[in-house]
Amino acid sequence: MRRKIVGATLAIIVPVAILVMIYCIISVHYANRYYPGTWINGVDCSNLTVDEVKEKLKERLSTADINQVKEDVLPFVRNPKELDIWSN
Repeated sequence: MRRKIVGATLAIIVPVAILVMIYCIISVHYANRYYPGTWINGVDCSNLTVDEVKEKLKERLSTADINQVKEDVLPFVRNPKELDIWSN
């Protein structure tokens, strides 16, 4: 009888412990990374660190046409003169 209880207990504890370990490993991996499927301003940031994403966004921003950006933002700005400070 005691052997059945120990076996049943281990049958529950071992899988739960394995799941907890897997969760911890994934949590540590994504502590400083973006989750898969993460997009920021059209840039795929999946599994990248914060520094890698900053670099990708800087590259993207350096190639952006500022006049096109102004036209895209204009409908959402109350005072269009605020966009006059934007330049290439």
